[in-house]
Amino acid sequence: MVRAGDRPLAGKLRNRAVFLRCRAKQDRERSYTVGPKDGKLCMGSTKSDDNTIHQQKDEIQANIPSVLAALEKKLDTIHFPITAEDFRRVKTVFFRLGKNPNVIGAVDGTLIPIIAPSEAEEVYVCRKGYHAINVQAVVDHEMTFTDVVAQWPGSVHDSTIMENCALKQWLTTTNNNWLLGDSGNGLKPYLLTPIGTPSTPSEVLYNNARVKTRLVVERAFRILKSRFRCLHKSGGCLLVKPSKAAQIVSVCMRLHNLCKEMNVPTPLVLEEDDHNEHVFDGPLNGNGVQTRQSVVNLL
Repeated sequence: MVRAGDRPLAGKLRNRAVFLRCRAKQDRERSYTVGPKDGKLCMGSTKSDDNTIHQQKDEIQANIPSVLAALEKKLDTIHFPITAEDFRRVKTVFFRLGKNPNVIGAVDGTLIPIIAPSEAEEVYVCRKGYHAINVQAVVDHEMTFTDVVAQWPGSVHDSTIMENCALKQWLTTTNNNWLLGDSGNGLKPYLLTPIGTPSTPSEVLYNNARVKTRLVVERAFRILKSRFRCLHKSGGCLLVKPSKAAQIVSVCMRLHNLCKEMNVPTPLVLEEDDHNEHVFDGPLNGNGVQTRQSVVNLL
């Protein structure tokens, strides 16, 4: 029983109890979130912070196109050999790597996961069962990208991309400038591929030398995807249209080359996420067989 003289105190206690109940209710409606300004863990209203985060996300997405366009315009870092000195230097180093003469680059394709597009969805399903674009690239002995084609759906075969690229047109008009490809490409006079079933010591040496030399393009893709995890399957997929995904890949390759130029340390390299070759099963090119055999005869 509260006596008359204790009423002020009782009133204070009641007010304090009401205050604590209200504060507890507010705390239950609040959660720990990342502060929008300093990035530190802080307490804030869930609804308010969610709105802030969504607003910032929308602002970032709205700025992506202009950022990509600016980087593509400013980063002129993808260059194919042009001068005689360029060709001599590249060929010399590739010959040291695997005793393959006249090699000016190693070519390969890689799959970049994307979200299912709203149009022609089925043609973007790659051989591994997910949506992707198939990107062809050529690298030099320093694992620098020198030519990139990033416009084809994931279901398109590597050989089809090569047959329809501008680089192929140039290669057919030159002599003694060769690319090293894998079994996903068709054998051509300018594109040397492995021998399916080597039957002589020289053919075994040729295959071994080709594998050793082509490691540069496989490692270049692994470093690229390790630097830019959005391109690696473990990072999920690019949540953009195929055309925008192609632009992102192009910019990432330009930035990769800039990192090489500026001697930026190589990141921890992830496991390869695209190691199964899509074997070419078309007819052998007669002139390509002769060119390849001329290399085998040197070994």
